[in-house]
Amino acid sequence: MNMTRKISINFRKFLGVRIESTLRTIGIEIICFLGRILSHFFLVNERKIIFESFNGKFICDSPLYLLISLNKKKCNLEIVIVFDSQIKTKITAENGNKIQWVKFGTFQYYREYFTSKYWVANCRLPFLLFKKNNQVLFQTWHGTPLKRLGFDIEIDNHPTSSLKSIQQAYRIEGKRTDYFLSNSSYLTEKLKSAFCLKENQILEFGLPRNDLLLGELENQQLIQQLKNRLELPLGKRVLLYAPTYRDVNYLNGEYFTRNLLDVENFVDTFGDEYVLMFRGHYFTSNIKSNSSFIDVSKYPNITELLLITDVLVTDYSSIMFDFSLTNRNIFLFQTDYRDYSNNIRGVYFDIRQVVPDICCDTVEELIKKIMSCDTHTSNSSFLKDEFSKDGLVNSSDYYIDNYFFKSLSK
Repeated sequence: MNMTRKISINFRKFLGVRIESTLRTIGIEIICFLGRILSHFFLVNERKIIFESFNGKFICDSPLYLLISLNKKKCNLEIVIVFDSQIKTKITAENGNKIQWVKFGTFQYYREYFTSKYWVANCRLPFLLFKKNNQVLFQTWHGTPLKRLGFDIEIDNHPTSSLKSIQQAYRIEGKRTDYFLSNSSYLTEKLKSAFCLKENQILEFGLPRNDLLLGELENQQLIQQLKNRLELPLGKRVLLYAPTYRDVNYLNGEYFTRNLLDVENFVDTFGDEYVLMFRGHYFTSNIKSNSSFIDVSKYPNITELLLITDVLVTDYSSIMFDFSLTNRNIFLFQTDYRDYSNNIRGVYFDIRQVVPDICCDTVEELIKKIMSCDTHTSNSSFLKDEFSKDGLVNSSDYYIDNYFFKSLSK
C-alpha cells in the first residue's frame, strides 16, 4: 500500500470518528432538551423520594443505607426503588412509609423521577431525566477513584464513547446534581475536577456505604449471619478477589473480566486455609461456573462482603479505599500496571510509589506476600489515613437528619 493511500484511509477513519462523535454529542443535547419538556408535564410530590444504585442492578451502596436510615423516620413517605433484575433486597416499609419498585428505563421509571422531590443515586442517570429547580439530586457516587474520571481522563480509547462524549456526560451529571457526598478532601477534589463542580455542591461528612464498616466491624454475630447466608464453611478465613473492569475489555456488547487468580498454584496454596471468593465489577459479565472461587458478583451488598473479608485482593478498584477502614490486609495484583496507567484509563497518582509493599506483578509474588503478611497488623493504614479518614461513623443518619428529614417531617 503506497503512502498516499494509507494517509487517505487513516484520514477517512479519523473523519468518521469525528463525525460520529459530533452526532452523538448533538443527540445527547436533543435528548436532554426533550427531557426538559417532558418533565414539566409532571407535578412534583413533596413526599416522594427515589433511590437508584448502578442503574437498578442492585439496591446497594450508599443509596441503600440512606434508604434504611430514612425508613426509620416517621415521615409517611412514598419511597421508590429502581431495579433492573430479579434480585430485590428485602426491605419492609416502616413508620407509615410506602415502598414501591420500578423497573429501570420504563415509562413508569421516568414518571417516578419526574414526580419525586428527592433523587438519590450512586451512578450517572439517563440523559432524558431533567431535574427541575424544585427537585433535589443527591449523588453518592460509587467509589473513591484511583482511575481517572470524566474531565480528568486524558486517553481517548473507550470502545463505545469518544472522550468528548464522556466529558459531556459528566458535565451533564455535575450540572444537574445538587450535592455530591464525600468522605475526604482527596475525593472532594477529584469529584470537583471530574464533574466540573462548585465548592457548594460537595457535602464532606462521609459515605453512607461505609457506616457498616465503621460501626459493625467487631460485630461477630452479624459477621457469622452473613457467612451463614452465603453458606461459607466454618473455620476458614475469607479472601476476596475484586478486580475492576477494563475499558478495552469489551465484546459482543458486554464488558468482561477474567479471574487471573483461578490458577492451580494460587488455589492449591490457599484453598485449604481460605474461602476464595470472586467479585466482578458491576459492569462485567459473570465468570465461568466451574471456577475454584465462589462467585459473589450477584450478591447485592458489597459492603457486607467487605465486612466478612479477611484479605482483599484487587487491582485499581476504589474498593481498596473502603476496605482500608477495616484495618485488614490489602494486596494490589496489577499485571498490567504500566499499560493501564499509561494507555487504558490513566490514574490520578502512582499507587506503587505510595504503597509499594502491597503491589504485585505476578501470581507468585502475590502468593509470597500473602503468606508472609502479619494477620494482626494492617498493611493498609496509609490508604485509610490519606483517603478515607474524614467520614462520620454514622453519616447516613447525619445526611437524613440535616438534609432530608427537616423538610419531609413538615
